Amino acid sequence: MLALAGTFANSEWEEDDTIAFIEPILRAVGSTNIPLHIGTIRRTFKQKKEGQAVAGLSKLKECLPAELVERLAASLRTQQQPAQNPD
Repeated sequence: MLALAGTFANSEWEEDDTIAFIEPILRAVGSTNIPLHIGTIRRTFKQKKEGQAVAGLSKLKECLPAELVERLAASLRTQQQPAQNPD
């Protein structure tokens, strides 16, 4: 959870948006520790706001298949780019 939260924090997501994204996933997999996970997300964002380094994609690659992490990274990069004017 720490690496996933850090990935979103490093990608400049908002803390509440990150929780809104991750919490339904936790519920879907039957987590019984949702408050603990949300606390981890909040602490990670606090550390990031304080200028501390937080675990991110590198650590996430140790926990999840590389292809999945690369897809997540690509999606987050796309979201950070300014919208292109089609005209």
